[in-house]
Amino acid sequence: HLTETDSTNSRAKELAGRGTPEGTIVLAERQTLGRGRRGRSWFSPAGAGLYLSLVLRPEVSPAEAPKLTLMTAVAVCDVLVPYLPSAPRVKWPNDILVSGRKIAGILTEISTEPDAIDYVVVGLGINVNVPARQFPKEIRERATSILVETGKTHSRTAILRSFLEHFEGTYALFREGRFPLILDRWKAYAGATGRYVRVEQVGRVLSGEIQDVDEDGFLLLRDEKGHLHRIVSGDVTYL
Repeated sequence: HLTETDSTNSRAKELAGRGTPEGTIVLAERQTLGRGRRGRSWFSPAGAGLYLSLVLRPEVSPAEAPKLTLMTAVAVCDVLVPYLPSAPRVKWPNDILVSGRKIAGILTEISTEPDAIDYVVVGLGINVNVPARQFPKEIRERATSILVETGKTHSRTAILRSFLEHFEGTYALFREGRFPLILDRWKAYAGATGRYVRVEQVGRVLSGEIQDVDEDGFLLLRDEKGHLHRIVSGDVTYL
């Protein structure tokens, strides 16, 4: 448990590289360089959110790793439901939204051998008691917190405890090979089938209708010409 760090994922990766056991958690009160996907930053003010990273060593092939992001998203939504007046939604692959605004984000980083996972670090940021005025101007319209949604502050310790319990349950399902159960719950939280989106990838932009998320956790998108694309990674914007 750190008062301040640059990034809990960076610290967790250092520990994982030195052989720290599965289940190690790095928790910080504040991050000076909190990271999101694709090099973005994650606003991490002191004492107002949950910023943590978990070290996992699942005995599965590297191809299974993307499922861990969806699994974590389900655990986060399960935690948030009792606190929020409106249901949280997941946006593929790693954002949790409330009323269209981001309340939590997940950053999964992996170190692999040729055919095995050395370790996975799952990083999580949840905006708990961040007042609206504290969000930087450039994200204020797109970000929210449990405080903003409910008008009152909440115990970060209670939310952390709840998350770890839910995460343990979903991770147990994952290790037992029961990802389809997790995926069904993810789809219920996503409500994304039939929605029109734009997907930005390196070197190209696709627009179309979400058909489904497949058994590997990848997005199936039908473009305007009727072609089906399997999206492994990209940034999704709802149209």
